[in-house]
Amino acid sequence: MEYDADFAILAGRLLLTYLYEEALGWDILRHGPERLREFHQAGFIPYLERGIALERLDPRLRDFDLERLAAELDPSYDKAFTYLGIQTLYDRYLITDKSGPKPRRIETPQFFWMRVAMGLHLLEGEHREAHTLALYDRYRRRLFLLFHPYPLQ
Repeated sequence: MEYDADFAILAGRLLLTYLYEEALGWDILRHGPERLREFHQAGFIPYLERGIALERLDPRLRDFDLERLAAELDPSYDKAFTYLGIQTLYDRYLITDKSGPKPRRIETPQFFWMRVAMGLHLLEGEHREAHTLALYDRYRRRLFLLFHPYPLQ
């Protein structure tokens, strides 16, 4: 993969497909890629409820306008991930349900970005959804990754 950027993208998409199946119950053959956004939007609130039940998420996340936030989820931004990027998220950052016989990720990259944005704006006032969505948009486009404090050579 370190020698072929196209293969790194392909491998990333294969891993994403596996992750979507694990977290959302989406199946590429049965549902097709055109329904992936629908699965994200429909699965967002159940994901939050599961995360709260597992005591991995703050119950105050329920106080957000969850329908509004779910409507903005867009997994098409995940296409830019390489294998290393999605593998790092999968192994280290996405919430895992370990209560069953086999550990299972309950989070997708888009759920992760939205969760972090929500957590950072948890104590905001009346405009918290707008602030959350603005930060989520930066996260999903990975704009924060483009900043480097030192000039690149």
